[in-house]
Amino acid sequence: ALQPLKPMTRLLISTALMAEAVPIIDRYRLRKQAKQPGVHLFRGRDMDLLVCGIGAERMYDGIHRYFHTADSRDIPYCLNFGIAGTRLHPIGELVWANRIGDRQIGLPDSVPDSRPLRVRSLDQPSTQYQADVLFDMEAEAWLASISENIQQFQPEHLFCAKVISDNPSSGIQGIDKKRVEVLVRSNIRPLGAALENIIKKHEDKSNK
Repeated sequence: ALQPLKPMTRLLISTALMAEAVPIIDRYRLRKQAKQPGVHLFRGRDMDLLVCGIGAERMYDGIHRYFHTADSRDIPYCLNFGIAGTRLHPIGELVWANRIGDRQIGLPDSVPDSRPLRVRSLDQPSTQYQADVLFDMEAEAWLASISENIQQFQPEHLFCAKVISDNPSSGIQGIDKKRVEVLVRSNIRPLGAALENIIKKHEDKSNK
C-alpha cells in the first residue's frame, strides 16, 4: 500500500509518463515508495510525485487511490504536468494553462503573464492542432478526481504545466520516451523555480 501522506507535504505533482517524471525525481532526489498496480509514488521533503499511466481512466484512478490511502486529504497545492501538442508554440517550450476544459485553475506567481491557454483532453492523440489550446489525454480526468478528493477544493491552488512535444511542424510520430525526458529535462530550471515558488507561498501563509 502507498505510505501515508507526510504532514509537511505541500505539493502533489501528477504525471502520466515516467519519462515526464524522471527529471523532477532527479532534481529533488525523490525516493520511490511502495507501488500499487499502475501507480508509482515518489516522495521528497516538500512534495509527492505520482506517475499514473497514460489515459484518463488511469489518471483518475491513480489520484483517487492516492488520496484514499493517505492520512490527509488537505494537501494545499496540486500540479498536473506532462507533454502536450498545440498549434502556435514551439517544440520544447514550457507553458502554463489557466483552464482545463471549461474550468479555471491557478497560475504560479512566478509565471509571467501570457496568452491564456486551455487544456483539452482527448481519447487519442490528434494532429488537428488549435491556437491557444493544448492537447493532452489526462488533465481533465486529473481535475475531476482532484476536485472529488480534496476537502475545501480551491481551483486557484491547482496548476497545469505542459512541455510542448508536437505541433504542425513536428508531429506525434517523433515522440518517444527518450525525447520526452530530454524535453522535460531542458525545462527543469524554470519548472523548478515555479514549483519552489508554490511551496514558498504556502510556507509564507503558514508562518503568518
